[in-house]
Order: sequence, then structure tokens, then C-alpha cells
Amino acid sequence: VLGIAIQLGIEQGKRLAMQGLKTDFDMLKMAHDICKPVILRLTNDG
Repeated sequence: VLGIAIQLGIEQGKRLAMQGLKTDFDMLKMAHDICKPVILRLTNDG
């Protein structure tokens, strides 16, 4: 399940990057910001 959440975050990051994010750092930060609450929710749920 965790892998799926990370994969979704990566896909979302790619989509945002294609919409004009300037740098890889911005893309990684955005993907991290998207993934973090999902991962926290998964770990909290057990």
C-alpha cells in the first residue's frame, strides 16, 4: 500500500512538472508534500 501511495505521489509530481514547475527540486518538494499526509494516514491506520 505504501508503494502505491509513493507511486501516486510521483505520478502527481510528474503531472505538475509538465504544467511548468521550474526545477527538479520543486517537483520533489511538491511530490513530498503530496505523499507525506498520505503516508502519515497509512501509518496511523496501521
